Amino acid sequence: MHADVIIVGGGLSGGLLALRLALGQPEPRILLLERSNTLGGNHTWGFSTTGDAPEWLRPIISKTWTKFDVRFPRTDKAFDLQFHVIRSQDFNKGLKTRLGPNIVLNCEVSQISDSHVSTRDGKVYRAPLVIDATGIHDELIDIGRSRYADVPCGWMKYIGFDLKVRTGTKTKNDWHSNPTIFDARVPQMDGFRSFSTIPIDEETLYVQETFLSSNPNLNPHRLSRSLITYVKRLGWELDPTSPIIRQEEAVVPLPLHVFSDDRVLAKEQALEVTAAEDFIDRSPIQISSAKGWYHPTTGQAVSDSLRVAEFIASQPRLRTGPVRAALRDFRRDWVSQQAFYRTFNRMIFKAAEPSLRHVAFDRLFSLKDDVVGRFLTGETSKSDATKILATKPPLRTGKIYRNWASEKEIAKEPETPA
Repeated sequence: MHADVIIVGGGLSGGLLALRLALGQPEPRILLLERSNTLGGNHTWGFSTTGDAPEWLRPIISKTWTKFDVRFPRTDKAFDLQFHVIRSQDFNKGLKTRLGPNIVLNCEVSQISDSHVSTRDGKVYRAPLVIDATGIHDELIDIGRSRYADVPCGWMKYIGFDLKVRTGTKTKNDWHSNPTIFDARVPQMDGFRSFSTIPIDEETLYVQETFLSSNPNLNPHRLSRSLITYVKRLGWELDPTSPIIRQEEAVVPLPLHVFSDDRVLAKEQALEVTAAEDFIDRSPIQISSAKGWYHPTTGQAVSDSLRVAEFIASQPRLRTGPVRAALRDFRRDWVSQQAFYRTFNRMIFKAAEPSLRHVAFDRLFSLKDDVVGRFLTGETSKSDATKILATKPPLRTGKIYRNWASEKEIAKEPETPA
């Protein structure tokens, strides 16, 4: 079976790319292969924009607000920035409506190259452009065996619930109020701890407990209790029979230094390697979070997935070779631009006391809306970076902590537990 583009993986990055490519003139024939029976998995993707969301994205956006709140011990304010939520069920419905029979579910891939995909049931799909959009699986989080083994990381981890709220009862909350994306007015533990609350509809509240931690371990049982306690403390009245409708969780590595394969890109730049088509590499193009396409500090993946989708869709030739070469240059510039976020990560994970990591974010969110907006979308300017780093929290002493601003790794000293 032949197509113009094959995308393996129907999660966020693969789905957004398929949706964006479907707008092409003439529209390419896209095959979106997903190993499960639905697209988008089990997620609530929240992201902010400094303006309106792209028009092509709107069919899968579940809800949009024109403001969002943050709450810290010193900073409690609303930002005049749009905040959007994409829910897996709306993602799945929107993509099926747009792509229809070009989606192949329950598809177990056995082999993937730059020009074809083989499945376990013997089918072979061929296309001039093949994209690997499979995400971060559990085995990639295994620090001893993963691509993160040679790069120090912090970890963003969370557990989130859809909670059923009692109907017909008055709460002290307004369903049309702003979502709260950070509430750090809670006891700090396991690094930086915060809660998010997003009112989905009159009967459903999405609440999430997030940590920026030195380890990837989650304790769902304990967090389940703390989430329920937190929501009740805010005054929400939960359905007493079965308050938990749905549960999701995730763990994302936050790099403190450049990944090893990105160091190769930097060396190519130093040697002035041209962006020519690579006829030797027969692998597909990787665009998902497993390749590091996400915000290095918050772990949010929507903004970078949108940028990659727009970039690939803009290419004049949808073939793996030329697209890979162009995307390599695009990523080289992206890695360089993201250096600030790796510096920020070293500050909060290496130089700051774990219990005081929240102070860096407290001071960050005290800055102007436009600075915060660019930080959240991964577009921090040099001027923004100077302002943000000037708000640093109390730092630990010692050689390794004095050198936290350096991209170069230095000899480690013993750390106090987070």
